Amino acid sequence: MSKEKAVNVQVLLRCRPFNEDELRSNAPQVVTCNEYQREVAVSQHIAGKQIDRVFTFDKVRRSSSSV
Repeated sequence: MSKEKAVNVQVLLRCRPFNEDELRSNAPQVVTCNEYQREVAVSQHIAGKQIDRVFTFDKVRRSSSSV
């Protein structure tokens, strides 16, 4: 049996700005990016309940950041 080399994967998430259709329809902002804490928060209203989830990544960038 051969030994496999360990592979480390880092995940960078880049948040995009609203597109024209989303701006025109006043779509709610459900994603908030925090570059310093490397977190992305997602807030949704589902079946009358507010559901908030936070995800942590290796790096988080706003749409205006260059990667």
